[in-house]
Amino acid sequence: MDPDTLSFYEKNAETAFTGYESIPSPLASYFPMAFASCQRILDVGAGSGRDMAALLAMGCDVLGLEPSALLRDLALRNHPELTGRILEESLPFDGVKTPGVFDGILCSAVFMHIPREHQFDAAFSLKRCLRPGGRLLISVPIDRPGLDSDHRDSSGRLFEPLPAGYLQLLFERIGFRRISCWTNEDQLGREGYCWLTLLLALQDVSVRPIDRIEGVLNRDKKSATYKLALFRALAEIAIQQPNLARWMPGGKVGVPLDLVAEKWVEYYWPLFAHREFIPQNRGEGQKGKPPQFRTALEGLISEYRDEGGLARYILDRRSGAFQGKFRQLSGELHRKVVRAILQGPVVHAGLETEAGPVFSFEKAGRLIVMPEGIWQELCLMGHWILDSLILRWAELTVEMPRCESGLGTVLKLLLENPLAERGVLEARRIYKAIPEKRCVWSERELTDDFHVDHVIPFSLWRNNDLWNLLPAHPSVNNQKKDRLPERSLLERRKDLIVYYWDHLRNSEGTRFQREAGLFIGQVGQETESLMKADWQNRLFARLVESVEITALQRGIPRWAPKK
Repeated sequence: MDPDTLSFYEKNAETAFTGYESIPSPLASYFPMAFASCQRILDVGAGSGRDMAALLAMGCDVLGLEPSALLRDLALRNHPELTGRILEESLPFDGVKTPGVFDGILCSAVFMHIPREHQFDAAFSLKRCLRPGGRLLISVPIDRPGLDSDHRDSSGRLFEPLPAGYLQLLFERIGFRRISCWTNEDQLGREGYCWLTLLLALQDVSVRPIDRIEGVLNRDKKSATYKLALFRALAEIAIQQPNLARWMPGGKVGVPLDLVAEKWVEYYWPLFAHREFIPQNRGEGQKGKPPQFRTALEGLISEYRDEGGLARYILDRRSGAFQGKFRQLSGELHRKVVRAILQGPVVHAGLETEAGPVFSFEKAGRLIVMPEGIWQELCLMGHWILDSLILRWAELTVEMPRCESGLGTVLKLLLENPLAERGVLEARRIYKAIPEKRCVWSERELTDDFHVDHVIPFSLWRNNDLWNLLPAHPSVNNQKKDRLPERSLLERRKDLIVYYWDHLRNSEGTRFQREAGLFIGQVGQETESLMKADWQNRLFARLVESVEITALQRGIPRWAPKK
């Protein structure tokens, strides 16, 4: 819980207690539905004890958690039946002090007080306390007027914005399924205030519909590869950079157009650079026109042929190293790719399905906008969707007239990662210059024959961003292979990880800042403030979250070095 918010409740416990007890519980009407068959209930943020007393009266075995000592005392004084049932604890927590698994959890008016970087841990804390099939009833404010730019009220309390789609996705990504959702007016009658209540169930396996995505990929007209390229870019962003999403009113989500355009350049470069002709629309080379950015991309390919190819281009772009004609050619290419995206799949994807167009463009923020359900599916199922997209792209390409390459060649080009070697060499150069260094996982001393390890294995993410590359002892790295580090190992090695990140930032500041900023969820000018803020903790929190999500979604074993 946010320390300043907790301090407020400690100082104003009696006022808060009186306010809570002056009105009936706004969630009491949902208790019979949410907890009808539940025996053990955990109330996280018990406050005045009002809701605990109501649940106890229903016949539930209730345990409460409340971090404020004064509120706990007031609750017990006014609800003596709760004696022995309220413990000192706040979200996120490692585990409830009383052992056992709960059938239901109530979390009312608590989650908005948790900083964004700790919300994943808080959600995971709740999951650990709930049995499979157990229910979670959670309530947060939708609208709360009078907050400053840091989402704090005049008293300093934190009220992080929690759009319904974001909150639902946060829990669905770790195994919950939504049962019901309600919006309610404020019980205290405060003007402009509105509340969201979600009822979720924890399940072992989630079955999520992806019919609309499949409709676009399967039933839309297949005259070009543009729709496949767009969905591929969005799926990659959803897997590796989900915090770039902007949650918008009306159940919409926006993703930066310019980042999608950069990914398109990386996808089409190997195809256009190949010695054989590989068309990307059915009419290319006949009566139809080629992709409108082909000429510009081929021009850039020609200029970079003796400069290191696509790998050098990507590193120049990330490092802000474009000069002279390279800057001009890159800018022209970017504009043409953006135009192709906006005039092609953003307009036409879904036109031939019953649901209609999927995407739109928000000019002010330069965002590709889609229904939040589409984005949720890409976040939850992106690793499966990507495999299907790449195979379909290759199959569509070899079916086109005048294609001179076979399926295997096209697949290899689509899967090509130009930074597979170059990116690791940059990290190795930086670490080699450190006089004394230790293995990030075992703290063994390293000589110059150290390995550069991918924290999130390359086989899972194909990611060579600098923050993901850390020095390891060869024998330890060979132990780890394609496994993900245990959560406790990451926590123990946090200081050493941050130490190496500092070296990366000092050596390759522009590139590191851009890659880390995108990973955290910042793009464009926002990345300029990355190093001015508490970037180490924010980046580490995002790394931990990504490791946990990847382990859950991909079924990857966890690892720690042998002692």
